[in-house]
Amino acid sequence: MSLDSTVERRIAQALTENADVLDLAGLRLERVPESVRELTGITQLRLRFNLIVEVPIGWESSVPYASLAGLSSLEELDVSGNNLDEVPEWAMYLVEED
Repeated sequence: MSLDSTVERRIAQALTENADVLDLAGLRLERVPESVRELTGITQLRLRFNLIVEVPIGWESSVPYASLAGLSSLEELDVSGNNLDEVPEWAMYLVEED
């Protein structure tokens, strides 16, 4: 099974099951898959330990990645272990305060 089919299978399964969590950790992804934007109900997106260099925040992004701006239920975004130069400012709002 190819990497692309593994990713798309996980996304399709999350859509079908109306999942709260999408785990795409450790799949050597270089970008956020476009179909992730269809998962508007997920609360956790795990993208850790991939090769991602930018977390897209909207269509104004300079690269053709999927926008995460429409994931209105998102509470946790795990991008640890990637090649990010910076974490988008909006991601700071996902941090729970005690």
